[in-house]
Formats: sequence, structure tokens, C-alpha cells
Amino acid sequence: MLDAALTWIELNPGWAGVAVGCTAFVESLAVIGLIVPGVIIMFTIGGLIATDVLPFLPIAMWAAVGAILGDSVSYWLGRQLSDGLNQRWPFTRYPEMLPRGERFFQHWGLFSIALGRFFGPVRGTLPLVAGMLKLEPRRFFPIEIASGMVWSPAYLLPGMMIGTSLEYVSGLSAKIGVLLVILMGWWVLTLINRR
Repeated sequence: MLDAALTWIELNPGWAGVAVGCTAFVESLAVIGLIVPGVIIMFTIGGLIATDVLPFLPIAMWAAVGAILGDSVSYWLGRQLSDGLNQRWPFTRYPEMLPRGERFFQHWGLFSIALGRFFGPVRGTLPLVAGMLKLEPRRFFPIEIASGMVWSPAYLLPGMMIGTSLEYVSGLSAKIGVLLVILMGWWVLTLINRR
């Protein structure tokens, strides 16, 4: 399924920004983000950027907007459902998810919103926990927006670096191949001239 989605993005670059934004949105939703392979998708998209299939800035902006919106929905759900949240699925099945997010939030405070975006085990629950603990929107959203703007390029850059190095190596191997053909031609001519 992932291959099909990435092929579609490559074949439809005009829609790539929307697709990346939707992926970042779903990946940022509470709990669902633990299931969606957002890191792998963003890494691969970075590779497509490195090979000039996709433009960096619009893709990075779509990804940031999607991530910010996904976390915002999670934050809103936390505020609305805070009282009985631990009595709902999947928290009844995985009772440690919310307390782990709460401990992380209590330890790191407001900075946990930004820091947690980069740590898988708490990533999917921190905006939910922030809402559940009634963190004021005027305190949540500035950090949320700033961290979303940092997250997007941070998750695209590794794929871009690998994509660039692979492109360099493939270009280099073509040059080495041409050099080998020339050397073999020279060697064959030398053998023919000796006879």
C-alpha cells in the first residue's frame, strides 16, 4: 500500500502537497499516528525532493500544516473528552498510554509539546494530554505551530540527504562506467597493435 501511495505521489506531483499534508495530519492524530508510518513516508518524500521530482518548500509547508492540524484536533479532543478519556478505547486496552504522556508532560512542561513531536512513544498522545490537562490554547498553539514548522524539514532532510547521495553515486558510477569502457577500448587497441 505504501508503494502504491508513493508511486501515485510521484505520478501526480501537483497533488503531492495535499497527499503529504493529509499523511502528516493522520500521522499526527492521537493514537492513529502510532499506526501510520509517517516517518517512512516523509523519508521517502525527502528522497523524491532530492531527485527533483517534488519541490521542497511547498511540500514542507503542506507537511507542517497537516501535522499542526492533526495535533490541533488531538488537543481539542483532549479538552472535550478529558473526564472519561481513560475509559475509552484504545486507552482501556493500553492503559499506560495516557499516564506515560502525562508523566512526560509533567516532567518537560510546555516544552514537551515541541520535544514530544520527535519521540515516537509519546508523540501520538501529547497534544491529547495537553488538552486533557486543560493547557490554555494561547500557550499550546505557539509552541505547536513552531514545532510543526521544525518537524517538517527535520523529517524530510534525512531522505533528501540519502536521495542526494544516491543520485551522486549513480552519476559517479556512470562516469566510472564510461572510464572503464574507454580503458577497455584502449587495452583492446593496445593488444591489437602488438600483434
